[in-house]
Amino acid sequence: MNIELNKKRVVFLEDSSAWGGVQKWILSLAQEIKNYGFDVAIAAPKKGELAKRAAKTFIDVFPVQLSGKFAVFNPFALMRFCNYLKKNKVKTLFLNGSKEFKFGGLAAYFAKTEKVIYRRGAALPIKNSLLNRFIINNVLSFIITNSRSSKDCILEDGKSWLDEDKIKVVYNGVDLNVFGPRGELSPIRKEFNIPGDKILIVCIGRLTRQKGYPYIIEAMSRVSRTFDNFHVVIVGDGELKSELEQMAISRNLGDKISFAGFRNDIPAILRACDFLLHAPLWEGAPNVVLEAMACAKPVVSWDVNGIGELMEKNRTGYLAKGKNIEELTDNIKKMLEDVSSLKSTDMGINARERAEKYFSLQKMAEEYINILE
Repeated sequence: MNIELNKKRVVFLEDSSAWGGVQKWILSLAQEIKNYGFDVAIAAPKKGELAKRAAKTFIDVFPVQLSGKFAVFNPFALMRFCNYLKKNKVKTLFLNGSKEFKFGGLAAYFAKTEKVIYRRGAALPIKNSLLNRFIINNVLSFIITNSRSSKDCILEDGKSWLDEDKIKVVYNGVDLNVFGPRGELSPIRKEFNIPGDKILIVCIGRLTRQKGYPYIIEAMSRVSRTFDNFHVVIVGDGELKSELEQMAISRNLGDKISFAGFRNDIPAILRACDFLLHAPLWEGAPNVVLEAMACAKPVVSWDVNGIGELMEKNRTGYLAKGKNIEELTDNIKKMLEDVSSLKSTDMGINARERAEKYFSLQKMAEEYINILE
């Protein structure tokens, strides 16, 4: 490998074996900046989904597994990763998540890595601990958030010890060629025996507390008292699956809500649906909202954290206050009426235009490249 490429070597550290928004962001950005001449590698669990997908796209993978409560302080693992950073002359290290922040931050400190970036996806404060302050003040070059609200959240708790200029906002980007209104449609209606005249609502995300699915099921129960012509497909897997299935049955929605599990055909599913329903308890700037918008689909969501920065209220969909079940229910009803009257088509067109203007993968990559150079 030539010296010029080594000067541009970028490594993404991610410990999770699962596949979700963070992992999707890492792989998308890694592939994009690689096209701009950067030498990219990913440090991740060898058997994890991110490592498998990275290898398929010819991105180098360095195996890292931070198992156990004190894994981030394992001297042997730290030394191994520190040696990797030094041997490969890594110029920039991206950290994702609190474990990666601590482990990667310490390794980068001893390796004297030139640029260390902590990418904070969730709108949650950073704990004011001695170790966190040390890494932020002595190791990090920047903290990058994917929404203004996430930056504000960090500063609200950390304004006394955090330098605001160290925090930059770079919105997520979506591949407008993969996610678009034209392309293959998922046969999901046929899979779940959903009649063609039923309005198809999709929810996409891990079945965890964060994603607020009990609120969605309760809202759909209320909607069903006055609207009958709909079907909800929940795409994702997680520890709440059995609980949510039972909740749907107990609300007499067993024939109106289907659980599709983990899927790899998200663009095709979005193209096949009428609108996306999203009700998380907290977020950063969720990819799924951008993906739906890029597919020219309107969105009904709670206006939590960065979601209101992605959408344009009443033009690309409807936003309700977080945990306001009545307002969420009313907005779902409005969107069902909009689908029937074809008003939702115009919303979808507006959503696609907004995604093209502000949230393309290329735009995101260019902003990161300005930081990396």
